[in-house]
Amino acid sequence: MNIYYLLIEARPCSNNNESKEFGGAYVNCWVNAKNQQSTINAAKQYIDSEGWETINIEEVYLSSRDYYDDEPDLQSCFDLACKNGIGAIFNTWPLEEDA
Repeated sequence: MNIYYLLIEARPCSNNNESKEFGGAYVNCWVNAKNQQSTINAAKQYIDSEGWETINIEEVYLSSRDYYDDEPDLQSCFDLACKNGIGAIFNTWPLEEDA
């Protein structure tokens, strides 16, 4: 089993109610996949299913549970990827007033 970590910049789709509140997000994402390309595809599909659009893939690398020994929330996402194939946290920022 390979668990990959991705850091992805995303923004809410215009038909997503969150587009009225958030300007974007950095998505920390863990994916159980065979290789890097299938990891990217699965992450993009997940983000799309949540009503967000992938803007940029910032990082992709193989991960390990012990990387997150001091961060239980991140370790939980890693565990979720082991169990369900994917785990993610959307770290949003507010919509800019002048946008």
